[in-house]
Amino acid sequence: QGLPSPAAAGMVVTTAWFFHTLHEAGVETGVPALAIGVGLVGLGLLMVSDIPYFSGKGTTIRRTNRVWSC
Repeated sequence: QGLPSPAAAGMVVTTAWFFHTLHEAGVETGVPALAIGVGLVGLGLLMVSDIPYFSGKGTTIRRTNRVWSC
């Protein structure tokens, strides 16, 4: 249950990278640092929550071995 750690880690890194890149480019986002912090804390809470998330472990991909020719 809860948000998988790799997904949350990816969101944290992407958020930090995105805002750092914008800051270096001189772009003002208008998003206060507090809002970013609240979002990251929210991700942390989702990791320990009981909210079910889709897991692709049970998904099967069926292949067909057809050869298409003209």
